[in-house]
Amino acid sequence: MKNLTLAKTTLLLLTIMIAGISLYAQKLPNVQKTSVYAPLNIKTDGKTTEWDNKFEAQNGATGLYYTMANDGEKLYLTIQGRDGNGTPISKMLNGGVTFTVKSDNKSVKPVVFNFLIFQSKGLTGLQKKINDPEAKIDSVLGPVNDQIAGALKEIGVKGVSDITDTLISVYNEYGIKEVVKYDNKKALTCEIAIPLKYISQLINGGTFKYNVKLNAIKMGNVSIVLNGSHVASGSEGEAKAMSLVNMIATSGGNGSDSFNDTDFSGSYTLAKK
Repeated sequence: MKNLTLAKTTLLLLTIMIAGISLYAQKLPNVQKTSVYAPLNIKTDGKTTEWDNKFEAQNGATGLYYTMANDGEKLYLTIQGRDGNGTPISKMLNGGVTFTVKSDNKSVKPVVFNFLIFQSKGLTGLQKKINDPEAKIDSVLGPVNDQIAGALKEIGVKGVSDITDTLISVYNEYGIKEVVKYDNKKALTCEIAIPLKYISQLINGGTFKYNVKLNAIKMGNVSIVLNGSHVASGSEGEAKAMSLVNMIATSGGNGSDSFNDTDFSGSYTLAKK
């Protein structure tokens, strides 16, 4: 009887432990489901400390982790690509991110922001540095993040009546902010802040629609090596390399997402304090 009781107790404990593990390991939703009021200590600094390094969603199409939040004045979007999780980091650095805010009313034009626009050649050698197996991550983070900051020059804006230029400086007078940084786990985070006034015409009853697109890698940002030799831009070798890339993309082989746009859409209701 004692052995039977012990067996039942052990089974009960194992069941509780398994249930606890399953609950802990629950996957994040593919698209964010909740409204989030931004914490008082929020900073657009490329770090996720104010979020306790947690996210509201993990999107399967793009491979991105993300959180959307707001306060009374701004909308915040934090996206993160992680090492070993497909191609999001490569696409963030070499293709960029397009964030579109839409209205249910088709007569109202969407507002489109392009982030992660880097200066040509500004990121040369960056991923080699961050992925150097012999280098300590703490020693390379500073130089790598300085290189990213130095190469990040512009933000694309379309559909905002108060902003006539389609490209504005990262250090602009409009209150639109963007900061990109690697962390010590080699995750790449982009934090974005947008004043709500620029999308107010698209918000209906506190809700708006949005699309986040991880743009395909631009071949002009990629150094092509074919049969051990670097391929010159515009050469016959580049045409052969592109043919191979297209074959991979068409067949759905590994890596094909690198050269195709991936995106997701959702709706967000502004959180109230």
